[in-house]
Amino acid sequence: MSEYIIIRVRRLSAIFIVPLLVEFGFFLFLVITKKSSNVLNFHGLWYIAAAATVFVVTAYQLIQCYYAGNDSLWKILPYSKELLALIDMVIYVIGTSAFGIVYQLIQNAAAKHSFEWTTYVGEKLLSLFSLYLLILAACSLFKNIQYPSVGRTLIAITTGIVILDCIIKVTTQKM
Repeated sequence: MSEYIIIRVRRLSAIFIVPLLVEFGFFLFLVITKKSSNVLNFHGLWYIAAAATVFVVTAYQLIQCYYAGNDSLWKILPYSKELLALIDMVIYVIGTSAFGIVYQLIQNAAAKHSFEWTTYVGEKLLSLFSLYLLILAACSLFKNIQYPSVGRTLIAITTGIVILDCIIKVTTQKM
């Protein structure tokens, strides 16, 4: 099991290396130039685009491994698909959380605010685990469909509908 975890961390960490390096580049630029107004605008846009890309890539990989069975490691190991999916989810959550924490630290440093670790990290971990569990639930719901392309499409549509419904409920409650 530990060998599988090491292999997966090596393989999946590549998804998070580029966004983290760009984040550190923003941080160094902010520290060196001390000009935060224009940089923070681009930094926010970068974060939105990068976070969406990381989510789409990780969700696609999770669907490909769990639903379609396209990972050879999952076929030869004697562990359940659910356990292997949980390991991948933990790696995704840790990588995405690290990316978000670095972004928040840069934003708070530029605005000279303190960072609320307990609140941010707890909410981030809970929301990411919920999101990936939603994808796994959709995969389980549609696992008996004979055509993988139809199943993948239904998984994406179901996940999108649930996410949009949550966004609509949250935004209407605040108004």
